[in-house]
Amino acid sequence: MQEAMSYINQVHAAVELIPFSAFWLRSSVVSVLISLISDMWVIGPHDIKLIF
Repeated sequence: MQEAMSYINQVHAAVELIPFSAFWLRSSVVSVLISLISDMWVIGPHDIKLIF
């Protein structure tokens, strides 16, 4: 989740520098969070199978 927080901080820095719509910001943050969650969902069960 540190990667997500780092990305969100970068997005906030870009907000101050580059004017764009709030919809684009929300869409990009939501897509990043979904991709991180799906990556954890895919990686998690494989790690458990390897341990046991």
